Amino acid sequence: MENTTRQTLYLVAFILNWVVLGLAALTIWGIITAAWIIPMNLLIWKIYKDKSDKYNHVALGICTLLFINLVSGILILVADGESKPE
Repeated sequence: MENTTRQTLYLVAFILNWVVLGLAALTIWGIITAAWIIPMNLLIWKIYKDKSDKYNHVALGICTLLFINLVSGILILVADGESKPE
């Protein structure tokens, strides 16, 4: 997979997670969910800005899939499925 496609998938996952956080903030559990979503989302942003295929982030994709957003988790797993660690 081309590096720009991988970056685009991470960017879409990042944006979707912020939308989920915004919706979760409307509930009584907003602070608890923000404590989980914000650090994971910052890691996704760091990976997006790094632009390297050195590492797979399967654990991040699975945690995102289970705890934040199904679509974002799948996007991260697809992006990492094609990268080749060195």
